[in-house]
Amino acid sequence: MKKIIIAGAIAAASTLSMQAQANAWAECGIGAMIFEDNRAAAAISNIVWDLGTTALSSEASSKDNCEGKKYNTAVYIQKAYPKLEEETAFGSGEYMNAMLETAGCGVTETQAASAAIRQSFSKVVASPNFDTMSYNEKAESYYNTVVNSAAQNCTNS
Repeated sequence: MKKIIIAGAIAAASTLSMQAQANAWAECGIGAMIFEDNRAAAAISNIVWDLGTTALSSEASSKDNCEGKKYNTAVYIQKAYPKLEEETAFGSGEYMNAMLETAGCGVTETQAASAAIRQSFSKVVASPNFDTMSYNEKAESYYNTVVNSAAQNCTNS
């Protein structure tokens, strides 16, 4: 069991080292409260503690860290990931539209943002390790895709 947790923590750390944007898994929860100045340690702590679920539901415990569009988008993705994955494959849907609105995309921007998400996320799904990723890893990967696509296609993201 410890080996699995350590392997997950190492994988999270390597993923985090490649990410420059804000990330609710690294900025919220118990990990963010303990490791305020170390995003990688915060994310590892959150993953070891409860696979990152507290980080996405910790608005009360670390409200200053967990606010805004990116946090709300991360929470929405965590809760609706299976439906979002399905709608991304189709290219649109109610869940995607709501998520993009949460991320700051206007109605006229959703089509371009949806197409960008679909294109980027198709590469993630096609990767050899996708089937072995946990729910939280898939949701985080999707979140990163959404944040990048919204930043490129939406004026209020």
